[in-house]
Amino acid sequence: MHILGNVRLFEGLTDKELSAIFHLAREKTLEKNQIIFKENSPSDPLLLLMEGEVHIETPPSSGPKTVLARLEPHVVVGELSLLEEAPRPVTAVTVTPTTLLEISRADLFRHFEDHPRVGLTVLKNLGRSFCERWRRSERGYRDPLLWKGVPDD
Repeated sequence: MHILGNVRLFEGLTDKELSAIFHLAREKTLEKNQIIFKENSPSDPLLLLMEGEVHIETPPSSGPKTVLARLEPHVVVGELSLLEEAPRPVTAVTVTPTTLLEISRADLFRHFEDHPRVGLTVLKNLGRSFCERWRRSERGYRDPLLWKGVPDD
């Protein structure tokens, strides 16, 4: 199995297709407590967490930082960059020594143009990931404890 075979974004791709994507990537190694990107920084490149742990945080405005997610290997960091070129909405910080693979949006999109099946597969996987997150957050809104003390209209 190819090293990218465990990344859900690339599920359903052949080893040959994964290898072609891997060759677009540049490896980056970071120490513990290094900022990968800050809120409002450019959303390029797409990052694949291969080793280590990363926290997705909101920066402290007038209080402590809030950790929104704890990411472990074989996940994509900043997948919104595939959908829009807007600034990053959060900050990502390494918790342990970390290895990332960086793929520029331009290189990846050129590859998708040349290999439409790969692009469609990645888009489907991205959509599935967003739907799963939406369902999880929606369940939270249905929690009656969340609404306790909120007046009815």
